[in-house]
Formats: sequence, C-alpha cells, structure tokens
Amino acid sequence: MTPRARLALALIALLALVAVVYAPVRRGVFIGDDVPLVLGDPLVVAGTPREILTRPYAPVNPLTDSRPVYYRPLTVASLRADYAMASDDAPSFHMTNLFLHLCATAALLLAARRLGAPPLAALLAAAGWALLPRSTECVAWISGRADVLAAIFVLSAIALWPWLSHEESRGARRGAGARAVLASVAVLCGLLAKEVSVAAVLAIVTGTVLGAHGAGRERARTVLSRLAYLVPSVAAYIALRSIATRDAASRISPIGPWPRAATALETVGRYLEMTLDPWHPRTGIGFFGAIDTVSAALGATLLVACGAVAVLARRRRPDATAPALGSAGVAIATSATLGIASLGLVVHVVPIVLVAAVAADRLLYLPLAALVMCLAVTATKLSRRNAAIAAGAAVLVTASFIPVTRARADDYTNDLRFRVAAAEAAHRWNTGPKSTLANVVRSKAELDLACRLHASAVRALAEMGPAGTVRHARALENLGSCYAVLGNYDGAAEVYRKLLQARPDNPRIHMAIGFLSMHALALDRAEASLGHALALDPSLDAARSALDSLPGTRRELARLSSDDARRADRLGWAALLTRVGRTPEATRAWTELALDPSVPNGTAVRAVDFLLTNGDIATARLAAEAYVQRAALDERMVRERFAKRASDQVTIDALRPRLEALAAK
Repeated sequence: MTPRARLALALIALLALVAVVYAPVRRGVFIGDDVPLVLGDPLVVAGTPREILTRPYAPVNPLTDSRPVYYRPLTVASLRADYAMASDDAPSFHMTNLFLHLCATAALLLAARRLGAPPLAALLAAAGWALLPRSTECVAWISGRADVLAAIFVLSAIALWPWLSHEESRGARRGAGARAVLASVAVLCGLLAKEVSVAAVLAIVTGTVLGAHGAGRERARTVLSRLAYLVPSVAAYIALRSIATRDAASRISPIGPWPRAATALETVGRYLEMTLDPWHPRTGIGFFGAIDTVSAALGATLLVACGAVAVLARRRRPDATAPALGSAGVAIATSATLGIASLGLVVHVVPIVLVAAVAADRLLYLPLAALVMCLAVTATKLSRRNAAIAAGAAVLVTASFIPVTRARADDYTNDLRFRVAAAEAAHRWNTGPKSTLANVVRSKAELDLACRLHASAVRALAEMGPAGTVRHARALENLGSCYAVLGNYDGAAEVYRKLLQARPDNPRIHMAIGFLSMHALALDRAEASLGHALALDPSLDAARSALDSLPGTRRELARLSSDDARRADRLGWAALLTRVGRTPEATRAWTELALDPSVPNGTAVRAVDFLLTNGDIATARLAAEAYVQRAALDERMVRERFAKRASDQVTIDALRPRLEALAAK
C-alpha cells in the first residue's frame, strides 16, 4: 500500500471517529440565534438566488444598541438549501454542519501536507483540531455554520495555491495556473461565507512573497504575476458586497480609543487563555465594557513577547536572490499570518458586535486551524525521538478531548440545558443568556421561576448604571410581560411605568401597556395605548391585531358580565380569558372543561390543547388522562405532546437547583 493510500485510510478512520463523537447532534434543536437566523429569515425560508446574492446577512439583534452589516450569501444559500429539503427539521441542519466540519477536517490535513508537514503530523493536527471541545460551538450550533464554511474554503485555497515554497518558485510547476485559479475561486467562496476569509488572502500573499526567488524588479514581477490570480475574486467580492450593503446602515456604539485598546488587549488575553485551556468550552466570554485587568495584562504581555521574538529573529539575508526563509519557514509564516489575521479581525480593534461578550469559542475555529498547521510543520525540525514523543503527547491530548466534546455536543440537543450552562458561564452584566433562559423556562409554563430569572437580570443591569439602553429596555419588557402572564398586574404596571419614564415615545412599550390593560380588562386604556403604539409605528402587526379584536372582546365581556352567564357559557368564558391573556384564570376555566366528561369532544380538544401548553405538569397530566378516556378521539397526538411535556419537566426538575441559584443572583 502506498503512503498516500495509507494516509487516505487514516483520514477516513479519523472522519468516522469525529462523526461518532458528534453523534448527539442527530438530536439537535434550534437554539438561540438559530431561530431568527433560520426560521425568521425570509432569505432562508423563501429567498431566490438573486435575493440571497444581493442582500445583507442576518436580522438585527434586538438586544444590542449596535447594528453591524455582514454579507454572507454562501452561508445563507447553504441554510436555504437545508430549509428547502427539510423545512424546520433541526437535526437536518445539524447534520449538514457536521458534514461540513468533516470536510473542513480533510481540508486542514491537505493544507498541512501542502505546507510540508509530515503525513503523521498532518493527521494528528487534523485529529486534534477536529475534536477540540471549543470547536463544538461551530459544529453543534447551526449559527456557527459561517465559520465552518469559511474554514473549508480558506484551507482549500491554501492546499491549492501552487507557490508557497521557494522550491516551487524556481520554475513553472505543471498545472500551476489551473491550481491558482481554483485557489482564487476558493478564496471568493470563503469570502462569501464569512468576512474572516480575508485572512486567506493575506496568508497567500505572505507565502507567495516569502517563497519567491529573484531580486528587485524581477522578483516583484514574479510575485505580482502570481498574486494577479487573486485579483478577480477579491474584486468580485468587493463589488457584490457593495451592491448588497449599499442601503444598509451600520451603527457601532463608540467607546473611545483607550477603552477599545484595553478591550482589544483583554480579548487577546482571553483567546490565549482559551487556547491554553481547550477543555472548558463556554458560550460568550467576558463582557464588553467591563475590562478584565488580568486578561488585558496577559494580552499585553503576549504582544510584547511576540514583538521581542520578531526583533530577535531578524537576520541579515545572506543571498539577496534567495528567500530569507526555507520552505518550513515560509510554511510557518503562511500559517502564522492566517492565524493572526483571522484572530485580529475579532479582537475589537475593528469595531464588531458580539452581543455583549468580548470573546467566543466559534471565533477560534480558523485561528486554531492555523495554529495546528504551524505545529505540524515544525515536526519537520524534530529528531525522530522528539517527533515520537510529540506524536504520543498529541494522541493523549486528543483522546482527552473526546469525552468533553461529546458532552458539549449533547448540550445542543436541549435548549434548556444549553441555556442554563450559558447563563452560568456569562459575566454577571451580560444578562442576555439569563433573559433567553427565562423565556425558555416561561415556555415550559414555569411562570414564577421565569419571572424571578427576569427580575435577576434587571437587578444585574441596575448595577451597571442608569437605565436607557436597549438592553435595559428589553430586560424590563421581558419582566413586565412575564408579570402580566403570571397575573401580577400591579407588578407589570410598575415595570412599564419605569419604562415609560426612560422611553416615553417607544411604540413597543405602549403596545405592552395595551396588552397589560387587556389582561386587566381595562379595554378603554388598552384601545388608547394600542392606538398610540400604532401611531408611533404602523408596522406593529401584533398591536393592530389586538386593536382590531377589541370590539368583539367588548361584546363578549358585556355578554359574560354575570356569573350566571359565565356558567351558562363556560367555553365562551374560557375563550375570552384566553383572548385577553388572563392565563391563570384561563387555565382554571379550561381545566374545568377538560375534566368534565359531559362537554363535547371539540371543547375537550381545545381545552387539552391549551393546558398542554400553558398548564403546570400536574394539570397537563389530568387533562391528558381525561382526554384519553374519550374513546372517540385520537389519543396519539395528546400522548406524544404530553410525553414531550413530561420530558421537559424532568429536565427542569433536574436543573432546578441551578435555575434557583441563577434566579437568586
């Protein structure tokens, strides 16, 4: 068997191992940003190729005062293809992510070999990178797909580019032009997947310049003639991006030069810590605006050390016509440029928005690929004994990744478990994870616990300073809405009063007050608030729908104003309570109907449907049992829904101590 065949078989075995480790993603669900990114993006649901190519990427995040503009049509196209084939079947999207990660793993091995890494070193580098716990955020989270796609094409471009060593530069390599064209296409695809792919252009330029022979104008002409292959792709990307984003305004909150510099240093330190400790993946690290001095000092130390090494490494070139570095040096410089450039784009020197965190696991996907390629290339400088020791250490470290990566991948199969872990790991002032956790808990009918989690987020934000930011407003809106559904109308009114003081002309707040007035059966106030909200923002469809329903609600409320009328029309009363959002009373009314064997089957169906969604687990169980006893009805749907509800309750009960601890902070 040839060495190439042995390497191919080893790669197949590695890909099989990675697939097994990531097997939990077959049960993956939509989590966090997945919902607006996939189900809430019209381009993903029904976009045409022209629309995908000519519009910016991703909806605006409602929890940040900043609004970045991205352009990633290839990522959108891949999500669109998944949606066309599987609609809202989340596991299908997750399996596509896993397949793409396997492709990226193969591309990394080829790129490492292209840069001169020995076969075993390239294989071990690919294995360690493919199984890194911090990579799970890209692989097991649908929203991380842009990084995976970008890595595939960036690494493929490195593997294809024909002039990354001075040995190759001595003469015309067979098929070099065709390979350069393919590499240029890969670069364009990477740029269309995610902006970080600009690092591929810089890496190729570095390798081409350092690997070129000749001197003076001759060398310059050689370098320029080779880099000319990249020009059409870069120009095409700039043109397409300009067309797609010409009407999109990017708004980034200014923080001043010194705070930004300190944030950049902290981010460098954070990424160094994350690289040295790959065994503890987290969602959202640090908090933008609260500088961690230890991490900032670590980042500054690293930059000073790198500068010192660069100064000490400078040597006088012995031959002006030869490259300053050997092939291994060119390969290491190429990989280093790729890593530094891809990381440099996300350390907040260039203003970007990462919700509230300063660092994220997924942003290390490509930089760590560059790092392991550097390490693989350095194996060429090791003695046989040291190479064997290094290989053994790499195997042990990679093996230690496997249980952590599998456990982390399993987190993405349960939204509640994932959100608890994210909220626990987040900075106290980064209340986004806790707020989204509270909303998930609320969706499981744990209303009191959800309200206490929202209240905890509001308390944390109060520590930051005066209210008024979008984040403060959303946290208070969440708390007010939760109080209203819980039936604490006085508490909700106090929250909305505070919101009005800070944002008197915010249409969402007036809409929320309108809904609260409906809950309290104060329909005149509801009409005034909803009308004011629509006057401020006519696009609020929820407010318009509620306002249109008010005449019918008035008639029903007048008809059912007495106890006798409500007893005579229990279904009408339950439906009215549901319409105005009085959830606790509606739950009691629907429970009475669900448990009454004399009511018609159609009424029982409506009652059980409401209670399986809004009732506590005990009420849902009673309603489901009563429904099953009605032999004339199809019970399979109810059994399946209750089984899902019971499974959710088991998860909540198992996580309750952690949830209570988060609510108490």
